[in-house]
Amino acid sequence: MPEHINLSEVHSEEVQDIIGRIPSWVTRNGTIVIACLVIAMLVGAWFIKYPDVATARVLISSATPPVKLVAQAGGRITQLAVTDGQQVAVNDLIAVIDNTANTGDMLYIKKIATLLDTAIDIRKAVASVQLPGNMQLGEMQADYVSLFQAVNNCSFFYSNAYYAAKLNAVRNQQNQNERIREGIEQRSRLQHEQLMIEQWKDSINRILVSERVIAPSEYNEIRKNYLSQKIGVTDNSNAVSQNMLQHDEYGKTISDLQQQLRTEEKDVLFAVRNAAKKIRGQIAAWERLYVLRSPVEGRLVFFRVWKSNQYVGNGETVFMVVPGMQQYVVRAMLPTYRAGKIQQGQKVLIKLQEYPSEEFGLLEARVDKLANVSMDSAYTLQLRLTHGFQTTRNRLVEARPEITGTAEIITNDKSVLQRIFESIYGKLHDH
Repeated sequence: MPEHINLSEVHSEEVQDIIGRIPSWVTRNGTIVIACLVIAMLVGAWFIKYPDVATARVLISSATPPVKLVAQAGGRITQLAVTDGQQVAVNDLIAVIDNTANTGDMLYIKKIATLLDTAIDIRKAVASVQLPGNMQLGEMQADYVSLFQAVNNCSFFYSNAYYAAKLNAVRNQQNQNERIREGIEQRSRLQHEQLMIEQWKDSINRILVSERVIAPSEYNEIRKNYLSQKIGVTDNSNAVSQNMLQHDEYGKTISDLQQQLRTEEKDVLFAVRNAAKKIRGQIAAWERLYVLRSPVEGRLVFFRVWKSNQYVGNGETVFMVVPGMQQYVVRAMLPTYRAGKIQQGQKVLIKLQEYPSEEFGLLEARVDKLANVSMDSAYTLQLRLTHGFQTTRNRLVEARPEITGTAEIITNDKSVLQRIFESIYGKLHDH
């Protein structure tokens, strides 16, 4: 039968003393375990770090954004010179809106007018151009007629050579007059020599008359030769003077003709240049209204037009040109809260709105510049993509003209222990 236990013995003071005493090895080992746990927690709190993160709205945009081609007049697209996605150069013809002029004729006249307006030697330029008579230029028809007439007048002026022929005739007369003067001067020299001889004879005859060697009547007859020779010399001198006057008249006539030639040449050339300049201005106005050209080099994107004969409205965006070699600017709007922690070079992780981070990953960047002043309770940050559009999951996202997202700026990595001490110190310092 079971042994009977006396409860009074169990609850005796000696028994309770033994039961309530904790063995020393338990106390010692428990203290060591607790100390190790505390130390492990402190070490873990020191080595376990996580960053402070400042969140900002971010916009990634092209430094050379797409250029919109806007229709300046309403009408049908009568000519579509490119295809969607085609690479275009600066000033390439994209499309033409319906108008009264023929595009080919307008562009041909534009080339001619530019040549005539900018040529250094307009005469050569006029000689090299051909202006058809049957051009369809719409409202510019009257201006084209003026240019046509000016070019024809200029060509006639140089081909007719009226002033050149007249100048040659007067120069020939002047040369003939010079030859006549040379003959008169030569004859005058001979007559002058003969006059000197007659004068010498006359002086001798005077002596003979005074000495009564010859009779006065005979002397008078001899003297007639001397006087006649003297008159001839005088006449020759007058003829030379008259010839010189005629030579001067020819020179004046030549000078007047040359001045008339320069004036008329200037007038016909000015008429050509002025008409060409006016045509260029009219064509520029026509192009602004009806012609769409690429202002930059890049890839053409059809915006509202896909084929010819589609209607576009005035002021409507028809095409876009996306520049080829693009650089992107990353800007973030950071609230003033925690803005003081932001420093240049800090790491930034960007979540793109168009590309879910769970699937595509994040873009990595660095803080490049921080604005000194805030606007609308926010600072503007300029970021720099460290790996371009390559994400943290090694996926390359498409670079679009504008991409929005959220930037997480890693300001500082702190351990748990540092944060605990900073919190305690902050509370003690506040009190």
